Amino acid sequence: MNITKKMILPALALTVVGASVLGMSATVSADNNGDSLVEKIASRFNLNQDEVQAVFDEVHDEREAEHKAEMNEKLQAKVDDGTITAEQKTLLEQKLEEQHQKHEENRDQDLTREERKQQHEQEREEFKAWAEENNIPFDELDLRPDKGGPGGHRHRGGGE
Repeated sequence: MNITKKMILPALALTVVGASVLGMSATVSADNNGDSLVEKIASRFNLNQDEVQAVFDEVHDEREAEHKAEMNEKLQAKVDDGTITAEQKTLLEQKLEEQHQKHEENRDQDLTREERKQQHEQEREEFKAWAEENNIPFDELDLRPDKGGPGGHRHRGGGE
């Protein structure tokens, strides 16, 4: 197994849980003028800002549920094929939920792209160490989402 795959897999597991959270928070967070996307949409189309926020929250919750269901299916397949045990699956689900909660709590952090990258690297290394401590063969897992290309992110074009 090449080194790139070993380095990418722990990051991808974290990405599965955090992709919708980070993607949505980046979309909804304030731009350079201090206006969020929700505020801009509400203002431009003369809509109630709370109602626009409710739609964003609904979409976020739907995507989150889809990611969790997909992760559960992938983990169960790894149990079924003998890659991990049922106990390891439970540990992974708990750890991924813990990571998700951490992302939710940090959702409104005003971090630069580089700071987010550094935070992600640190989380990846912590997750990798945790997997090793729990005897989880992370190098044999492929927990990437099935949609949207590498890491499940849909490229939006531009400078992202």
